[in-house]
Amino acid sequence: MEISLLYELAFWALVVTASARHDFYYIVTSLSFFATRLHYRMWPFARFPIIPRLIFIALSIWCYFLTPAHVLGYTLMDLWAPYSVYPPLNPIEIVHDAGESSVVDVFAIHGLGSNPDSAWTYRDKITETRWLKDVLPKEEGLSNMRVVMVNHRTQWFANTVDASFEDHAEMILKDIESVRKGDKHRPIIFIAHSFGGLLLKQTLILAQLRSSPVAIMTRGILFLGVPHSGTRTAFSASLLSCTAYWRGSSTALLEYMAPGSGHLMSLERKFYDIYAHAYSASTSPPYICDFLEMRSEMFGRLALWPTVDRNSGRASHGDVVQLDTDHRGLNKFRSAQDPNFRRFLSQFVVAFEIAVSASKSRQGHGTRVVPTYPHTSAGEYHIPFRLDFFRNDKFTGRNDILKRLNETFSHYQELGGPNVVILQGIGGIGKTEVAVEYAHLYQYSYSSVFWFDCSTENSLHRSFLRAATRVLHSYIEKTGRLATLEEIAARLGLEKLIDENGLESIQEGRISEVVEAMKNWFSEGPNTRWLLIFDNLDDLDALDIMNYIPRTGWGSILITSRRRGFISYGTTIEISEMRPEEALPFLVKTSRFRQDLNQDELQLALRLLELLEYFPLAIEQAGAYISQRTSDDLGSYRRALDDYLDSYKRNAKMLLEYKRSSVLWGNRNDTVLTTWEVSFNAITKESPEASDLLLRCGFLANNDIFEGMFSLGRKLPTEDTTFKESVSKLSSYSLVRFRGGHDAFSIHPLVQFWARERLHLDVQQQLASSVLHMLADGLQLRNEKEYHENAQFERRIIPHLDNVLDHMQRLLGSSTTEASLLPPLVPIRRGLPYVAEGWYLWAWGIFSDISMLCRHYFLSGTGKMSEWWLAYKLGSIYRNQGLAQKAERIYRWTFDEARRRLHNEHPKALEIAGDLALMISLQQRYDEASDWYDWTLASRTKVLGKEHPSTLGAKNGLALIFQSRGDTDSALRLLMEAFAGRRKRLGENDILTMNVMLNIASVFEDRDQYSEAANWYQRVFTGRQKTLGESHKDTLDTMYDISEVLKMQGEYDEAIGWAQRLLAARARTLGESHHDTTKTILQLGEILELKGQYIESLSWYQQALTTQQKTLGETHVDTLSTMILVGGVLQLQEEPNKALNCYSRALAGQKKRLPKGPRGNATNHDSHWWTF
Repeated sequence: MEISLLYELAFWALVVTASARHDFYYIVTSLSFFATRLHYRMWPFARFPIIPRLIFIALSIWCYFLTPAHVLGYTLMDLWAPYSVYPPLNPIEIVHDAGESSVVDVFAIHGLGSNPDSAWTYRDKITETRWLKDVLPKEEGLSNMRVVMVNHRTQWFANTVDASFEDHAEMILKDIESVRKGDKHRPIIFIAHSFGGLLLKQTLILAQLRSSPVAIMTRGILFLGVPHSGTRTAFSASLLSCTAYWRGSSTALLEYMAPGSGHLMSLERKFYDIYAHAYSASTSPPYICDFLEMRSEMFGRLALWPTVDRNSGRASHGDVVQLDTDHRGLNKFRSAQDPNFRRFLSQFVVAFEIAVSASKSRQGHGTRVVPTYPHTSAGEYHIPFRLDFFRNDKFTGRNDILKRLNETFSHYQELGGPNVVILQGIGGIGKTEVAVEYAHLYQYSYSSVFWFDCSTENSLHRSFLRAATRVLHSYIEKTGRLATLEEIAARLGLEKLIDENGLESIQEGRISEVVEAMKNWFSEGPNTRWLLIFDNLDDLDALDIMNYIPRTGWGSILITSRRRGFISYGTTIEISEMRPEEALPFLVKTSRFRQDLNQDELQLALRLLELLEYFPLAIEQAGAYISQRTSDDLGSYRRALDDYLDSYKRNAKMLLEYKRSSVLWGNRNDTVLTTWEVSFNAITKESPEASDLLLRCGFLANNDIFEGMFSLGRKLPTEDTTFKESVSKLSSYSLVRFRGGHDAFSIHPLVQFWARERLHLDVQQQLASSVLHMLADGLQLRNEKEYHENAQFERRIIPHLDNVLDHMQRLLGSSTTEASLLPPLVPIRRGLPYVAEGWYLWAWGIFSDISMLCRHYFLSGTGKMSEWWLAYKLGSIYRNQGLAQKAERIYRWTFDEARRRLHNEHPKALEIAGDLALMISLQQRYDEASDWYDWTLASRTKVLGKEHPSTLGAKNGLALIFQSRGDTDSALRLLMEAFAGRRKRLGENDILTMNVMLNIASVFEDRDQYSEAANWYQRVFTGRQKTLGESHKDTLDTMYDISEVLKMQGEYDEAIGWAQRLLAARARTLGESHHDTTKTILQLGEILELKGQYIESLSWYQQALTTQQKTLGETHVDTLSTMILVGGVLQLQEEPNKALNCYSRALAGQKKRLPKGPRGNATNHDSHWWTF
């Protein structure tokens, strides 16, 4: 037993080795080997049931056919299709030739493994018909052509030719060109069956690439059962091919037709782009039609499946006609009366007439001449105009879009080609209304206008049914009822679908036949001036619109959609918000106001339009609401506008949910807050990440929403593409728009409002909190970057921070009352209760800090930090950007929250109070700031102690108030106390201590004690150099201050040394074009000017001016200031003309800017106030 197994193993090893050159054989052989081996070893055991035994027997038989043992006998392929049926033939056979009278060449290409003689011949026991020779040329008007059968050797079951798919296509192209040597400019019609259609597509692609006349003169392509997307029969044929392996079979071409093949997809894409695309390389794309089989293949009496199913047999580039036969009968017609032949003939006539007409007009401008059918007249195609809803008498504006629509359709009609225009835009923007208005306005330019509702596939089917009914009734009226209903139905291809009730009782399953009949009617030659409007085509995944669009080179198709998925189908016109000059009359019309607006009413109306962002649906709703609240008296309209504006501020949601009467616009009755729900539901199913992004955008600013705030906040890896995919999905539904590229996008304010208001308040609060934490985490990560990079990020994120903080304050129910605008009363010192309360509040603060520290340790990022406290921390972003007023608003709110949730003297409340006092002082409201500092100092002394760094910080703030008032003695006294306390507790090199030292230096500078100021600045520089490094921004700022003080002392050489050292450091760390670098250059120029070195000073000023002109522009205030400095030096050099020129340029720039007042170069002293 073991020796037999060894023999068996050796035998199968030889078989596998021999068949290894084809992966498919290797796999089948290996599987068969293991199954057979298992079968022989396990067969003696009776526990195996009958079904596994039958499987093992079948595998054994299969293995037999894989071995050389059956070479002497018959193979399965010999039994199915004997090789003797396929004798070798000539590559070209001309079966009909009208000689010099021929106006068209017809080339027929057979399928895989076939030959021209059997492929185009119908045979049964009685008849044999070669229809390409004996039937087609004998039809009326078709005799003047040449019919050629093309042969290609693509046998796959035996004696396979060693040639690739591309090689076969190249041989076909050479054979065709050889036949047409003397007739290169004769139009061509191709008829291709099955695999021959794939070869034809490759042949035509090669012809286009080589600029062959074959590509230019191709005017018609008729595909008979071509597997554009592959066929599952390829797998079965591959298995059969394996049985004839030793006869030279091959599966190479069969594998090419496997479903989902990358070769097929690439082939279809190239062919579509060259021959079928609306903007294809061909100036006159050929007429293309796909013929599909309606019957399945038979195995005896058992019905299997269609060789080429419906989805694979129809591509996105032509008409589709079904024939009542199986795959092998598509290219075989019994006689001229064969119903299948008559259907084929009708499409062949279209291609023939196009070819003949194109040939006649070839010397013109390339305009396609539409063919005419015999026994028809253009008058029968005129269908009376009717839409399913009334024209909107309130329609206003959009003239530019209507004009562009008409010009686009007229342009296409002149040049020929597919006339498809897409009106694309967000829901509620007015796409449908524009389409309705266009249909009414230009109805006389078309012989028929049909409206199709694409909301669902069922609604589209019903629209086609209504269109067919309209056409049927029109024919009945035109014939004066002389023709019977059945005769008219037969004319329209509806004979099998009609009964005594017409089309009313048709079943849903047969509506697709109505669709095909209507498409054929639209494709008839004289029927060229129709307009089809496909409305609300939003669900592109569930509805393939190409199955419903006629494949013709005439007619006009208008599509309205929210989706951005039609770029390759035609011309896209994007509809945006109304312009003010359009929106104002639209509001007046919808509010039914019949008089001219006075000045007050005009101002109120413009305010309302601005509030509604000029959004058409919102304006229409507002007009409907106002119309119910106006009367005929003169002041009623102004009162109604006032009432609407006031109500919008109090309850915008109620007004945006207001429904108009359905009589006004019969085609819709949705509202601003419901129109986007359909899109949102579809997005949620397709991409939950995109729907989450949209909801988060409801709490951000509507412009410049960029990826960085999301990726940093969520700590996503750089290679993560979720954000880009989500934004693309939202953009495809027109809910967002890309701005200035694809790195940022914007969202309409009303979409934002809807995204928020559709959520419950609890969900809104959770989502706003999540967005706030996300922004905070992103800013926290950015703080690790260089200052100038972080500052740019902060400036970009501030508008979003504004919005989310406003929503957070609203959702928390917080409001800054009038009482909170004033500082609390200064606490009174009263013995033990005073001390006890201070200790209690101090302990409470320590506990809060420990709790927050634990949460921060166990939770990443900002963790579970309270929203109001997080908002306070984010207030530093505004402070860093010099936005003191916005920072004050944040600090007032958060102080109110701390006082309400904790205690007004809780350490956290006192921390906020100190920053609030700082922001007030930066706005030069010194009296109010002094009151806040007094209370903060007293409260911090009570709770934290008089030597606590925060208590000393309050003294620092008060000192700066005294300095601003000119009381430098009091300021210096308080600053020295703060410095002594902080140096004792923190050390001289601590950042808080050095901030006090900077302020001391500033006071000495104000007192003109420059030597003492320079000494203090030097001490700060030494500390910052040790703790922060010489390249840190704060260290460099201190170097600037030292240089300034030395300049004021008249120590110009030493000042120049510091300035040059500073310039080198800033150029190295910030770049030569940075504002701070330019500021240092100006400082150098000023010092040299004071020193009397005017040439060197002028050189530095001009260098700074050149940089500012490039980075800031000619009219920026800093640029103009530098121009004045240049002029001053030129004047000192006694060059008055040049100086006058500089002054004139500066004055001209100031007039362009309309400045509010003079502005000099800023100093760095203000930065000393920012942290204590």
